[in-house]
Amino acid sequence: MDQARKVILCDVDETLIDTTYSLTVDQRTLRDTIRTAQRHGISVGLNSDSGLGTLQRLAREWNMKGPIVAERGALISLKDSSGFGVTKFLLGKFNDEFLILRNRFLHALMENQGANKYVVVLGDVNNLANSFPSLSGTEPQVLILVNGFRERSLGFYVRRRADEGWTKCPEATSDVIGILDNIGPSIGAIWDDRDVDANPDYGICIVHHRGTQKTLSVDQLLGGNSDQIFMIGNSMSDNLNHPSVIQCAVGNAHPKYKEVCQKTGGLIACHNLTAGVIELIDRILYL
Repeated sequence: MDQARKVILCDVDETLIDTTYSLTVDQRTLRDTIRTAQRHGISVGLNSDSGLGTLQRLAREWNMKGPIVAERGALISLKDSSGFGVTKFLLGKFNDEFLILRNRFLHALMENQGANKYVVVLGDVNNLANSFPSLSGTEPQVLILVNGFRERSLGFYVRRRADEGWTKCPEATSDVIGILDNIGPSIGAIWDDRDVDANPDYGICIVHHRGTQKTLSVDQLLGGNSDQIFMIGNSMSDNLNHPSVIQCAVGNAHPKYKEVCQKTGGLIACHNLTAGVIELIDRILYL
């Protein structure tokens, strides 16, 4: 029988980082905690709605060597024997329809809507959303940050020009979502099977396939019959609902998720956000 393993998967947004995309504890402390766990044979990785490229960058910064589950379970990256990540698509390949959707969306923004109305940025945009530099002059008025790392989903932020930099604007976000709605039906089956997470007040929109969910990764990660996965998160989307998964909640987690953790014998941290993740990893180490 294979030797039992412990795998820790961490959600990112409002679990490891706050709403400004910042750790709430010094990064060195987090890295040291993760390094100690991995020296004891525990694999530490990420399970998030974010794109794979973004998560790979964060994993390097935080010294995580474990698996990365990206885009709400649509794909997973596992290390091979040489230490390089091998990506597997867990929910079909969609014939690159999401990439087509992104390209047509960009075309509509940059061509059909006029160059003087929008600033459009494509790339690793998560950290830019709240810190994009101010531009001189009065035009353009709307900033659209499109995540270039998503392969099986589409995500973007919208900000409107303010006196100093850019600010969230529900009206501008709704207008840009309207542009997406106009071109979506031309893409194919994914538009009929879409799940849209839109929050105009926060200036963000993410389009997933409705069949994606973080629990898709579990069977891919389990080896021996006694392996255990510890999922550290803050909301019901982090509930993997699997007998081999122990649910863990940071202190700031939603009450319903904490209730699930309590009922299933999981762990609940006293501390919020990054400090809560560190607390849970330390506790898992000695289980």
